[in-house]
Amino acid sequence: MRAFIRSLILIVLPLLVLTGCFNKHVVRQKVILSIQTPSGEQTASSVEEISYTPPLLKGPAAGFDNATINRRGEAVVVEVAPGRYLFALLSDNRDPWSVFFPGQGPQATIEKFEAMIGETIELPRNQYPLLVTFNDINDPASVKRVDPANLEAIFGPGYRLNGITLALTKEPVTKGKVEKVLGWLPAANFIIPPEQQPRYVKDQTIEQKIMPSDFIDGSTLKSLRRNEPNK
Repeated sequence: MRAFIRSLILIVLPLLVLTGCFNKHVVRQKVILSIQTPSGEQTASSVEEISYTPPLLKGPAAGFDNATINRRGEAVVVEVAPGRYLFALLSDNRDPWSVFFPGQGPQATIEKFEAMIGETIELPRNQYPLLVTFNDINDPASVKRVDPANLEAIFGPGYRLNGITLALTKEPVTKGKVEKVLGWLPAANFIIPPEQQPRYVKDQTIEQKIMPSDFIDGSTLKSLRRNEPNK
């Protein structure tokens, strides 16, 4: 048995080294919203971090891809009018590789981002995050989807989304902005409570599918709930 284990180690260890499975890559990106209001342009941003660890094993012999992708950050929040807020929720639809290198995955592109710090790109409409607001900022169940092409339907005449920009950065991950506006969020298990949900998931509206982790990443939420600083 010992001889078998030693043989297995001799076979597997070089594979792990060759595949770079211990190389964790980190990309930070700033999501920037530009909103036109009757009183002028307003911008808001949030820096999020995406870390990527390559698969333990690659190729057909692995049988599966166990790469890991983790995200830290929070939604972009902008006060478009006194007491009226617009949120751009967290989304994996705008991972940097899918934005800067459409059609390519992280394994083929992740090492390129270190040399791209400072580069920006306008997000295409199909990669916009979900935009929401609250009719009553103190009532989670009042959450309402906002059409990026028609802010006036929610906020009134003179409001429009100029665009959403993604910028590669080394700035620290944004913390505390969402919690400052939504003080109830860390303690919430749901946005719209179960008793206000339909019986079947297939009948849920977009608003009913929204969770607290769409505003603040799950790891940070857990730390806030424990009243511990997120590391």
